[in-house]
Amino acid sequence: MFGIKSTTTPLPETAIVNQGEVIPFNGIVIDGSAIIDRSAVGISEKGFVGVNDVVDEQTVVLSGSLTIERID
Repeated sequence: MFGIKSTTTPLPETAIVNQGEVIPFNGIVIDGSAIIDRSAVGISEKGFVGVNDVVDEQTVVLSGSLTIERID
């Protein structure tokens, strides 16, 4: 029998998300500010987010740049 190694790549704890990019995970903004499109999570209006705001995965940064720390 062959031994099969299971390898998993740990998910990043932080991400930098720039204009036009999708926020990859639920997190808290630790640096930056942006206008985001929250329609992917059922909220029709765009919103401003900055340091200490919570952001949802799959939302899109319309302008600005964010550094986000993952929350579970």
